Amino acid sequence: FVVIDGATLLSGSLNWTHAAVERGNENLVVSQHPALCAEFTQEFRRLWQLFSEKSGPSTAPVGRFSGEVAVLFFPEPSMTNVQMILEELESARRSIEIAVFTLTLDLLVNALIKKHEAGLRVRIITDNRQAEVPGADAARLSKSGLEVRVDRSWYAMHHKFAVVDQKTIVNGSFNWTAQATKGNQEDAIIFRNYSTLDLPSG
Repeated sequence: FVVIDGATLLSGSLNWTHAAVERGNENLVVSQHPALCAEFTQEFRRLWQLFSEKSGPSTAPVGRFSGEVAVLFFPEPSMTNVQMILEELESARRSIEIAVFTLTLDLLVNALIKKHEAGLRVRIITDNRQAEVPGADAARLSKSGLEVRVDRSWYAMHHKFAVVDQKTIVNGSFNWTAQATKGNQEDAIIFRNYSTLDLPSG
């Protein structure tokens, strides 16, 4: 992520590489939401201290909503931040659409299966190579009757987002894995009622 002048935030799945920019499936969100900029500035300070000689807090704080937006950072071993993502999935009434690079976190995957069994349309896109790693849930999701597709290119399907009922977005660098939850430095933002956000048309 990048925070510019404390007023503009760049965040999402995009790595700063030629492959990501030119061939990968990625996203980058540009936001001037004051609360988002403040939260990411604070996270940068945590990381700056963590990676200094005088190591700072190794785990991220518990997330919270500010209006319709929540910022989640990882690692967060209590699983509270993952629980916030789970609650958004469990709130779905019509549909869930997901594009996530790596899917191995059973807590979230089981919620998808339950929603499918309840009659919702649940569609998943994941990376073809990551779908074959030990513990990957793409095959289990498909066998459970969910609609699953994997990319067929040499390049990464590197998105990490979910759309719930076509009105709530969960997006960031966070893969749906135990390692991302409890070990990696990651982020995710929940945007509820994203149709009310100031988004460009077309």
